[in-house]
Amino acid sequence: MSDTKGFFDLGDIAALADPEVASFEVVDCPEVKQDLSYDFTNSKGKILRCYDINRDKTFELFYRKLNQFSRTKEN
Repeated sequence: MSDTKGFFDLGDIAALADPEVASFEVVDCPEVKQDLSYDFTNSKGKILRCYDINRDKTFELFYRKLNQFSRTKEN
C-alpha cells in the first residue's frame, strides 16, 4: 500500500512492450534442480536477465496505451 509500489506483472509486460523501461544484463544460466533451487556450479549457457523495471515509466506507458485505446474505440 505505497504510492511507489509497482503493480504485479505490469512491469514485466511493460519491459516486453518497451525495453527502455527496464534494465537488462546477460548472465550465466544456472541449472534448476528438482527442488526448484538454483545450482550455479555449471553454466547452462547465457540468459538475458531483467534486473530493474522503472515503475514511473511503466505507469506512463500503461496510461498512454489506455488513452490510445480509448481514442480508437471512440472513432
